[in-house]
Amino acid sequence: DILGDVVNDVGGQIVTSGGATTTIFDDVEHNGDEIRTSSDSRIVIFGQASGAGPYTGDGTVYFEGDLRPGNSPGTVTFGGNVVLGPSSATKIELGGTIRGDEHDAMIVDGNFTLDGSLDVLTIGGFVPQAGDLFDIFDFEPANLSGLFDSVNLPTLTSGLVWDQTNLYTTGELLVLLSQISGDFDGDGDVDGDDFLLWQNGFPVSAGAALLDGDADGDGDVDGDDFLIWQNSFPYPAELSAVPEPN
Repeated sequence: DILGDVVNDVGGQIVTSGGATTTIFDDVEHNGDEIRTSSDSRIVIFGQASGAGPYTGDGTVYFEGDLRPGNSPGTVTFGGNVVLGPSSATKIELGGTIRGDEHDAMIVDGNFTLDGSLDVLTIGGFVPQAGDLFDIFDFEPANLSGLFDSVNLPTLTSGLVWDQTNLYTTGELLVLLSQISGDFDGDGDVDGDDFLLWQNGFPVSAGAALLDGDADGDGDVDGDDFLIWQNSFPYPAELSAVPEPN
């Protein structure tokens, strides 16, 4: 058990082995050569973890507080397993589209367990544009388990939406031009087909995309998305229900 902040500078090593558990109750700034956790061991960090140093070894690293990979920004690699605890908040900074140089990323070779919140923030005045792709997580899909309790994304300029479709498969976030409000199927109109997509998707609390009925791009399907569809229906104005035959 380690009480107090830990600064692992260049050349520094923190090694946990022999079936041990290292528990750090305060903050860790890791820019050293490695934090190594052997396959039979684990390290638990309750404070804020930051820095761009690698986490080596085949063991398991538990993050129970804020995780801020990199040094605004950076890429952090994990040789073993990563568990994001239910009270964790993973902070990803976006300052451009180049991974590591302009936005944060995590590369996890072992099992990757998700929980807590994902908070995506823009830095340096960066304004995402349509077509911007952010590859924030690398992992084997078969090694992924769990979901974030909440995904908090920056507000985009008018006409743009976040696409989280690939967040839990390839670890990517994409900025798209928004469809016509309530046009969930992207066919250029707002009609009953779009309502059926919303109805089939309702309710979804995390990881939803436009095709699921997420009109406002906040990652869920709820009443707010229905109201957007309702306020836009029908579009175009001449679109109307087919009248019943006499």
